Amino acid sequence: MKTDLKGLNALETEQWAVEHGLAPYRGRQIRHWLLNRLAVSCDEMQNLPKPVRTLVRESALIAPLEEITTLTSEDGTRKYLFRLQDGHLIESVLIPERDHLTLCISSQAGCAMGCRFCLTGKQGFKRDLAPSEIIEQIILVKRSLVLRERLTNIVLMGMGEPLANYDAVIRAIGNMVAADGMNLSHKKITLSTCGLVPEITRLGQDTTVNLAVSLNAADDATRSRLMPVNRKYPIRRLIQACREFPLPNRRMITFEYILI
Repeated sequence: MKTDLKGLNALETEQWAVEHGLAPYRGRQIRHWLLNRLAVSCDEMQNLPKPVRTLVRESALIAPLEEITTLTSEDGTRKYLFRLQDGHLIESVLIPERDHLTLCISSQAGCAMGCRFCLTGKQGFKRDLAPSEIIEQIILVKRSLVLRERLTNIVLMGMGEPLANYDAVIRAIGNMVAADGMNLSHKKITLSTCGLVPEITRLGQDTTVNLAVSLNAADDATRSRLMPVNRKYPIRRLIQACREFPLPNRRMITFEYILI
């Protein structure tokens, strides 16, 4: 089985290189091409000798997603449809707004949360995304940007509940913000959750990305009807977790409401 390099951290990539007979610095070069230079083919890695590129091609998974189609709305919003290696489909959405360009990415194929207003929830849960599949959405969209377009914000608000795929999401965020990875700012990344209270607490301990909470109701009866997660984690517990969530540099938690 090929190694999914975009899901490895820096040390793991160096170890992979050594295990395949390469010097550790080759691992750093490969990581730079994949996460910083946004390579989706070994042929793009021009400063690597041909034998090294051949080794990577034969031993590593470089492009875990296939772009199927892109739809553009009148306001410039773009919806990308991607196919995973096993055939499942996921979506990402690029949203332009004044001087911002925000990319909404998926963390799961389908969703198990069952929110009544969400079409993804009605499709049911297929599987969690691997860290590389989360990251690859950013890579493919950034490669599609035209002159003078610059991605400014990432939101984990697409298909799936990010905190239900906690370990993969945290690993993906690690590669997003690493100086030797995608080198994105924590301040420009927001994770949106339906309200998994224990994982909200873990998130505050493990990273400093922004938090958004899909609230949608101010009382438990209404929220439980709209969002089954509220039956396990009612509003009181959710708000308490938010009060305890660390907010560096005067950042704020975003509470999301859908008008139904």
